[in-house]
Amino acid sequence: MTGRAALRATAAAALLAVAWPSSAQQPREVELASSEGWMQIMQSEGRLLRLDRPAATVLLANPAVADVQIVSERTMFVLGSSAGRTQLIILDAEEEVIGSVTLSVTRSLAALHAGS
Repeated sequence: MTGRAALRATAAAALLAVAWPSSAQQPREVELASSEGWMQIMQSEGRLLRLDRPAATVLLANPAVADVQIVSERTMFVLGSSAGRTQLIILDAEEEVIGSVTLSVTRSLAALHAGS
């Protein structure tokens, strides 16, 4: 990593540091506030995820767990599809990591009761 890239990565990490709130406390709109983070959402619920800079590439490890729809270059919609975990990785045009987020999708209590 060049000195300039290291500076960008350090600046991004400093600007983006925050802990993700639990699903019950999570707002419907979330700013990606950490280059590495964790987000918990319930099955069939969604969150808007806002980025501090434009995304060029979005990778989702397990599309059976969550779906990501690109709204704009700085906004995406994350929908919990089925219970489980997956990794969301977002890159900019220079292939620098904007964010790496572990998505944890849980079933709602209503879905659990309906299934029994």
